Amino acid sequence: MLIVIGFVVGFSPVIAFELKNHFYNFQTFLLYLHHPEVFRSSTTPPVHYMLSSSLFLLLLLLAVIRKVLTKGSVIGVSFALLTIDLFLYFPLPSHPFGMEHNWNYLYEKKAYELIRKEGIKEFNVANLIYNAKADVIKYLLKRDDLKIDYDNYTSNKYLYVLEDKDKDYRVDPAYEVHTFTPAVQVKKWSINNNYSLYLLKRK
Repeated sequence: MLIVIGFVVGFSPVIAFELKNHFYNFQTFLLYLHHPEVFRSSTTPPVHYMLSSSLFLLLLLLAVIRKVLTKGSVIGVSFALLTIDLFLYFPLPSHPFGMEHNWNYLYEKKAYELIRKEGIKEFNVANLIYNAKADVIKYLLKRDDLKIDYDNYTSNKYLYVLEDKDKDYRVDPAYEVHTFTPAVQVKKWSINNNYSLYLLKRK
């Protein structure tokens, strides 16, 4: 009874969420079991879907093996896990979570400073590297109270495009660039060894 009460109290936020949202996590787990290929094809593994269930399974596992656990084994496993964590997470990453390799906030800021230095009006920004809407640069624009029509990609006179140097932004199917035609490239800046910033002008 104590175990059941402890589980209900400890997991009450998760239980309330499940009841309120038609057992969302449970349905997601079933979807994963029936269609694992969908999750494997995703660029970001859906680990967050399994956090609540994995914690519950861990508690059950500990209840089963608690009699064979010794102080030395707990210290040994903890030390091994700490060593693995240090090996995985101590090296400085080349990019933040969700961003492309060799791209980070400092490059976003560099691109923003180049845009601001030009002093052009009636423009918009497209980031074809990982976020076509260029939310980070638009945040910096809003922070500095630079007013543009942030959602306008159909009649803006200029368009800044961030793209991989090995790719051609002109054939990208993204709406933000695809609708900006006909256009001519006015300027080009190198952000780093992998990415460039282009300034396009609508004809």
